[in-house]
Amino acid sequence: MRPVRLDIDGFASFREPTTVDFTDVDYFALVGPTGSGKSTIIDAITFALYGTAHRWERANAVAYALAPTTNRCTVSLIFDVGGQRYQAAREVRRVGTNTIQQKNARLERFADPTAAPAPGEETPSEVLASEVRDMTPAVSELLGLDFDDFCQCVVLPQGEFARFLKAKSSDRQDILLKLLGAGHYEEIAKRAGRRAADAQKEAEVYAEQLGTLAHASVEALAAAEADATRLDDISSKIADQVSLTTSARERQREHQDAQAAAEKKLTALADLSAPAGVEERHERLTAARAAASTADDSATNAADAMRRAVEAAASGPQRVTIEGFERLYGEADNVGSLLVAARKDEQAQTTAAEDAAEDAREASEALATARTATTDAQRATAAAKQELDTLDARAARLRSVTVPTNLDTVLERAQRAGDARAEAERLVVSARENLTRLDEASRELPDPRRLTALTTQIDQLRVESQEHSDVEAALATARELAEHVQGEVASLEALHARAQDELDRARLAAGAAALRPALEVGHACPVCTQTVQEVPPTEDAPDLHAAQDKVSEAQTRLQEARRGAQESQEQAASLFARAEQTAAHASRTAHAVAQELAGAATRVGVPVGAWADESWAPTPVEVEQNVALMLAAAEQTMTETTRRLTDRDQARTTVVQAEATLAVAQSDRDAVAGELDEVRLTLARTHAGLVDAGAPTVDTTTVEGTAAGWRALASWAHVELDTVDSARLPAARSAHEEAAHQLADSETFLAQTETRATQLTALSREAAGAAAAAQTRAAGLAARQGEIDSQLATAPARTDLPGLLEHARELEEARAIASTLVEQTRLVAQQAADEVRGAVAAVAQDRDALGRARDVAGAWAPPAFEAQRLENDLPGCWNELVAWAAGQVEQTRNDRDVALHAGTETAELAAGHLTALVETLTEHGLDASTVADDPRAAERIVAVAHSEASSQAKALRDARERAGALAEKEHAARETATVAGELRSLLRADKFGNWLATAALDTLVAGASDSLMQLSDGQFTLTHIKGDFHVIDHFDADSERSVKTLSGGETFQASLALALALSEQLATLAAGGNAKLDSIFLDEGFGTLDPESLETVAATLETLAQGERMVGVVTHVAALAERTPTRFAVHHDGRTSSVERETT
Repeated sequence: MRPVRLDIDGFASFREPTTVDFTDVDYFALVGPTGSGKSTIIDAITFALYGTAHRWERANAVAYALAPTTNRCTVSLIFDVGGQRYQAAREVRRVGTNTIQQKNARLERFADPTAAPAPGEETPSEVLASEVRDMTPAVSELLGLDFDDFCQCVVLPQGEFARFLKAKSSDRQDILLKLLGAGHYEEIAKRAGRRAADAQKEAEVYAEQLGTLAHASVEALAAAEADATRLDDISSKIADQVSLTTSARERQREHQDAQAAAEKKLTALADLSAPAGVEERHERLTAARAAASTADDSATNAADAMRRAVEAAASGPQRVTIEGFERLYGEADNVGSLLVAARKDEQAQTTAAEDAAEDAREASEALATARTATTDAQRATAAAKQELDTLDARAARLRSVTVPTNLDTVLERAQRAGDARAEAERLVVSARENLTRLDEASRELPDPRRLTALTTQIDQLRVESQEHSDVEAALATARELAEHVQGEVASLEALHARAQDELDRARLAAGAAALRPALEVGHACPVCTQTVQEVPPTEDAPDLHAAQDKVSEAQTRLQEARRGAQESQEQAASLFARAEQTAAHASRTAHAVAQELAGAATRVGVPVGAWADESWAPTPVEVEQNVALMLAAAEQTMTETTRRLTDRDQARTTVVQAEATLAVAQSDRDAVAGELDEVRLTLARTHAGLVDAGAPTVDTTTVEGTAAGWRALASWAHVELDTVDSARLPAARSAHEEAAHQLADSETFLAQTETRATQLTALSREAAGAAAAAQTRAAGLAARQGEIDSQLATAPARTDLPGLLEHARELEEARAIASTLVEQTRLVAQQAADEVRGAVAAVAQDRDALGRARDVAGAWAPPAFEAQRLENDLPGCWNELVAWAAGQVEQTRNDRDVALHAGTETAELAAGHLTALVETLTEHGLDASTVADDPRAAERIVAVAHSEASSQAKALRDARERAGALAEKEHAARETATVAGELRSLLRADKFGNWLATAALDTLVAGASDSLMQLSDGQFTLTHIKGDFHVIDHFDADSERSVKTLSGGETFQASLALALALSEQLATLAAGGNAKLDSIFLDEGFGTLDPESLETVAATLETLAQGERMVGVVTHVAALAERTPTRFAVHHDGRTSSVERETT
């Protein structure tokens, strides 16, 4: 699993949307102050994958995911696994007031392995899990790790580095087996078991199927093929008979159809006749049409009279218009009298408004004068008060000016403190120069801890040389044993071969003895099918069980010998590899120790021997020969280094003492300087407050100036205070009291003036409103009078209105009489039209009946009639059609009798042909029951019988082929069941899992020991005993102890070494497709390392990141963070966390 992009919003301390882009990042550090949110980034990664974080302690504690006061958070992680790109996303919501739940979760695989969509962007993908309950199992299956294993092997949280180191051996074995994909082997065993069972069932099914094919004999196949040939031979004869029968039946049907057609024609034409009353209905229609024409003429004349009356009424005087003119003349009289009264009221109101406006203007002018006087009085009073306050404040400042009582004491102490500091500075400079000289000389000195480690390693070299000798001796013994055991294997293989040959001969003899009773001279042998010439003599049956027991015993002894040979060979190979390994390790270690020791000895002037040569590649014997020389050189180097370091430490002590003396002197000087600065600051503040009053200039830059300034300022303040108290203050108080009396009088007059102005202004507004209302009324009446005059401009004279009104009434009466006449004539025309429609409908029924009669006889060409004749002579048309039908009936009766005679003859001929066809089918054993209804069925019967016979023959041939194939499949299935069962038994043994975990632990410990050796400056290496981790302390005579006895810093070193080895080597150990540890994240712990160990850790992480693995650290150690090529700086502004990517 390798992260590509992390998007979080509302998660823990990240209230705002934040993106962490891991693109092109192999080695990075998360840096920032404590509490900024560094570890929250790691929590977000684990939450996106597993729905929880290690620091939450409980898997369902999702409340920690939601930032305080927020209601929703989302986390999305895009990551790569096995060349594919995936996205894991989760959403948490606050439901109600106290419930927080995961609402959505989704795992999907992108179609594009390079896609990295931002939140909200769409890209083609396959959904692997879309429910919260399915999400974590899907991720565990994808990564090959559950949450706890992920936190032990990929994300190592704060305080959890030692969890894998100190875990129980059984728990650690479970984790290793899970990481190594041991589940694959368990699954293989299960599948093998299922395969064995399935194969056994499959063989049984094949056997059962073989039993169902026993009917497919050679005889049954021959009979089926003979039936098919016989039916094929009679097919042509049946076809001829069917043709004769169907031809006769077709001629019979033709005569029957002709007879039926004649009967149908006779039925249709025999009863054709004209309807009763057709002539009377035609005459009624003619009379009704004449009456309707007369009524239409009368209605037209009445309509013309109505039109003339309407035109006369429209062109004459209108009654409504004349009555409207009378109403306008009356309204004009009323509006005239009202307008005269309104104009008089308008004049009176306008005069009253002008008088009120003048009074208000005079009051406003008086108010402005009063306000100006009051403002002048306020200003005079304020100026007098300001002058009085200024003098009071000045007198107060002058009274406060006094010389400090401790001025002389402070000046004296400042002088003594300055002298003491100068002497202390001189001593510090001298001590530092001496320390610098010694530091420069000691920089080239070796590290005493490394010298101690080198001494331990030299002692270890002696032990390893002896161990190599022991291994060489054991290897020689193992090889001799292997050769001896191999000879035993060869002897037992020959013995097993002889026993197998005896068993084969016994089986052959037993088979011959069992076959002999079935042999007869002159008959075929059931085995070789040759003719038996002579029956062999009877022999005793061999003891097959004894022969089989000999083979089994030989097989057992051979297998045991082979296992012994394999074990001896493996032991010899293991000893050989160990001898090679110890020799190579001793040579490498000796060369490395010699080179490091030579460099250290040279720096302090200790002589070295030939072992210091860079090309020295010693054998174990040479190592043993030079150990004492190297050990002596190491001790001399340690002695000289210790002496020089002691001189340097004494110089450092002298510097510290001198710096302490300087600090005391500086503290005394700073204390006095603070008091002196306070005196100067007080003088400056006091003087600044009196500059505007004419205070003399003072100098605060020197001690002497400060003392003189205080005295001069105090003398000036005393003289100035006498002047202010004796003359200026009494005059200012008197002026202020006079101004206050004048201001009170002005404010009283102003209040009276404002009240009067307000009253007069209100009266002026009321008068103006009344005048405006009067003007509006007069203007409205004048406008209405103008409208009436305009409307009466075209009206008749008032005296002509009565005569015009009478004439209008006469014209309206004439129009009403004409309208009544129109209505009467319209009703008469409507009644005539109704009569015409009734007569037309009756005649139409007679015409439709004629059409239906022609349609019935239409097949036999009845006479046709034109539309004009149908309209004028419908009775004649009916008479002609009835005469034609009578002639057709006579001819049709003759045609019917001829068809009846011919049909009888053809029916007899068809019956004879059918009888012959039925006899042929019955002769060959075929069912002829359906042939009478359909002669062609005979051909189908023969074809079906032939098809069935052919199908039966083919089915028998197929069955025989299937039987052969099933026999082969049965044999293969039984062999598969045997092999799969054996594989299941081997893989289900507990020893296999123990062996797999132990082998992985050996590899893991070997890698971790190299890292721990470097991290601990050669003090520790790692081993395991029965699954529990131990360390070998090379600084304590190679003592062995449990990792639980390590200190906190040592535990971190061991845990880190184990974590790095696990991350680096698991990819090569794990079964294909299992745990994919493409990244590792280390959270804190580096602060416990010294500079040398930190350097080793940094180099190890850099090397790890150079492969295909991402390495991330969370740290406060600046030296480690600066070495990472990419840093994610995490900040917290008091509300939310944010991340900024930095690249070096």
